[in-house]
Amino acid sequence: MSSLTPPATNELMATELDQLGAQTNELNTEIRKLSHQLHPDVLEHVGLVAALESEIAEFGHNEQIKVEFNAEIKTEQIPLDVSVCVYRVVIEALRNVSRHSGASSAIVSLTEDDVCFTLEVSDSGHGFDVERAKRGSGLGLISAEERVKLLQGSFLVKSKPEGGTVLMACVPLAK
Repeated sequence: MSSLTPPATNELMATELDQLGAQTNELNTEIRKLSHQLHPDVLEHVGLVAALESEIAEFGHNEQIKVEFNAEIKTEQIPLDVSVCVYRVVIEALRNVSRHSGASSAIVSLTEDDVCFTLEVSDSGHGFDVERAKRGSGLGLISAEERVKLLQGSFLVKSKPEGGTVLMACVPLAK
């Protein structure tokens, strides 16, 4: 009785190990991306607007969705909690555009007035029933709204079937 494995089985195991290695590398890359999104160091180094420009460009390239970005910000040092909030809300909004809207383009606008930073993300996609979505199992919009409200901001999503979606958030300026 031989304990040697036939060559065909060795080749099959090698192929499976290569596939597992590739999947592990892919998973590692995704975990790294998620960790950067949870606490993006780039916000501290280059600021909110530059971080959003980079994230939006990468998103547009990866998802093949044209995203126009406009920023009219006066404040040079945006508090980190505000930056992280706005950054994460933009990421969630764009993720929703990619996953659910069917839109080929979107617009992200960030402005500042004497009271707040106003974020608006809009698309011309399929739209959806906002109340029904709130009752669903998704956490994206709920967590985005909670982030904004933790900073005493306001959050609104307007959408209708076949009419696109607009997400608006107003985050107060630091006192």
